[in-house]
Amino acid sequence: MKSEYYDLFPTRVWVFYLEELLPLLDGWEGLILSWRQSEGSRGSSNRYGWTSDKTVFEKDAFGALSEAAEQCFALAYEQMKLLNTPCFRKEAWVNLQDAGGFNHFHTHGESPLSGAFYLRVPEESGDIIFRDPRLGINLAGMKGDGANCFSVTSHTPRRGELVIFPGWLEHAVDVNMSPMARISIAINTYLVKTDRPLA
Repeated sequence: MKSEYYDLFPTRVWVFYLEELLPLLDGWEGLILSWRQSEGSRGSSNRYGWTSDKTVFEKDAFGALSEAAEQCFALAYEQMKLLNTPCFRKEAWVNLQDAGGFNHFHTHGESPLSGAFYLRVPEESGDIIFRDPRLGINLAGMKGDGANCFSVTSHTPRRGELVIFPGWLEHAVDVNMSPMARISIAINTYLVKTDRPLA
């Protein structure tokens, strides 16, 4: 007997460690904590915490993060092998979870690629969780790690990491079991129409 198989429809998640930004993180944390005092939460999937408005990249202090994120997202889009060279714009906001805080499962609407950059990640402050995106797979009742099984995957982020994933991929954040707040910056990208062919 001969056989062959195909693993179809892969879903890629990228993890970039932006070591060059580590010296800036303490200063950004201070700015974010001050910002929180002057502005109410904007509301989102975030529970028991604070969410800023989507103006992080409009602030000069975060210019280095904006530039680094630009390079990381460009690499991710390049690896997706789109039919046309993508142009994209970015927006970013702060997600802060106090002790007991979490994010329930959600997606990022029309953002083809989204991400989270981690400024403060105390021990046991919550993994990011990705849920199998294939419609109906959970109805089969076969949970496992192999092909054609439903699964939930988690990633424990570290300080200075940028995790990039498809915006349509359902994700959540586990409960922050640390007494310290967990701070990340969420990023959405949006494709801008372009007729430029691939080089």
